[in-house]
Amino acid sequence: MNDIEMETMLYELLQDKDAAPEIAKVETFEETGLLTKDRGVVVRTADGAEYQITIVESRAAPDSDEDDEDDDLPGPGERMPDGSHREGNCTM
Repeated sequence: MNDIEMETMLYELLQDKDAAPEIAKVETFEETGLLTKDRGVVVRTADGAEYQITIVESRAAPDSDEDDEDDDLPGPGERMPDGSHREGNCTM
């Protein structure tokens, strides 16, 4: 399972009025226009409260073959393969 599949599953589960009657509205971060690269859902309850649930994969499945592009990058302040320095944590 990846972050997109987890987002879809949460979205669909929270849309189920029989399972969660107190939930008024569910939208993905993308649907609400949140400026983030993270996946997640915004949940609004019938009493007006709003929650943002962010999906962060803290550990990949042991048999996961998904390649994380940042795995081969050195840490902040370490030298890049071309000899330059990588500055800070910014990945933009």
